[in-house]
Amino acid sequence: FPYTTLFRSRDNPCAAPVIALADGYPKLSSWVQFEVTQNEGMTSCQVACKVGDDDWYAFNYDPEFVLMSVTPGTTYQMKVRGYCGNNATWSDWSATIEFTIPAGCVFAGYESDHWNDATSWLNEIMPSLSDNVAIEADVIVPDGCIAYANSIVFNSRGSNPTPTLTIADGGQVQCNANFKATMMKTINAYPATEGNRAGYYLISSPLKNPTYYANTPSDIAMNLLTTENGSPTNDFYKWDYSWNYSEDGYEWRNYRTSNYSMNNANSYANGYLYANKNGTEISFIGTMRGSGTPYNKTVNYSDNSQYDFDGWNLVGNPFTCNAYLMQGDNYIPYYKMNETGDAIVGVATGTPIPPCEGVFVYCNSYSSSVTFTTT
Repeated sequence: FPYTTLFRSRDNPCAAPVIALADGYPKLSSWVQFEVTQNEGMTSCQVACKVGDDDWYAFNYDPEFVLMSVTPGTTYQMKVRGYCGNNATWSDWSATIEFTIPAGCVFAGYESDHWNDATSWLNEIMPSLSDNVAIEADVIVPDGCIAYANSIVFNSRGSNPTPTLTIADGGQVQCNANFKATMMKTINAYPATEGNRAGYYLISSPLKNPTYYANTPSDIAMNLLTTENGSPTNDFYKWDYSWNYSEDGYEWRNYRTSNYSMNNANSYANGYLYANKNGTEISFIGTMRGSGTPYNKTVNYSDNSQYDFDGWNLVGNPFTCNAYLMQGDNYIPYYKMNETGDAIVGVATGTPIPPCEGVFVYCNSYSSSVTFTTT
């Protein structure tokens, strides 16, 4: 229990000290902070603690004392007394305060920074999808790991900065509520062959808010637009089948010739075509969309024979975990980029879409939508 000791004079130098929880406590954490007010005449103090139905136990404390590893979901009682140097006697015990640490799981980083290392969680208890999570040390969700949580908060310790959550390429977080994180997407360099058309990806942003490409107060996609010697090294395209109304082949628009943000306030869950000459690792940084609520995405159809690809929509997984595409109660098929990045191929109905991945869906009716869900 880290604490702050405040001194104040009293008429009775042996009056009992006062103990109180610090602002913001109790909260889901591996520790709790409280404040003790004692008299100038007191030379030392004792804290007595009662955990649940256990017996009281007492210990001396000083300004450097820290009691760690409180247990979430457990009720504590605390009281203090002071030793009066002038009277060589202990004061009465203070009034007892009682508090309960909220239930949940705490990542403390004891042994490593990997989410899937149970020894780095308080009491080695890892979370399920129904558990609230507090993060108290930098943590990585590695490739192949699926992290589960109902909600995620971050606890800083004293002057230490707020810890971070990083989702490596191939890692996933399934969290019911929105949360802060950095999600990585690895893009391999495309083959340096004359006329090469391989090495393309269909990508999407998992960020809840509009996505930008420079340092702004909003959420950001770093290392997306890259340059070498002042020239772009990336190809970044947006799709709209209606753009070829006047000229064939205009379904794709390159960012360099038609500036657009990856997402905007009216259009999330979009997919994009992307390639990078030298390869890059895109960092999506900011508030991630919680996957506890399915996301409905509007898809378009015009019934216009002048559009070569009428009804073909490029959408993207809006979550940080696998998503499924549905209409009503039914899974629907979709089309993705193949492994070599040079062709769009069909995928069996009910196949999950990985995070940060875009796919094509076909729509043949007006005012339609598809739903991204985690089940």
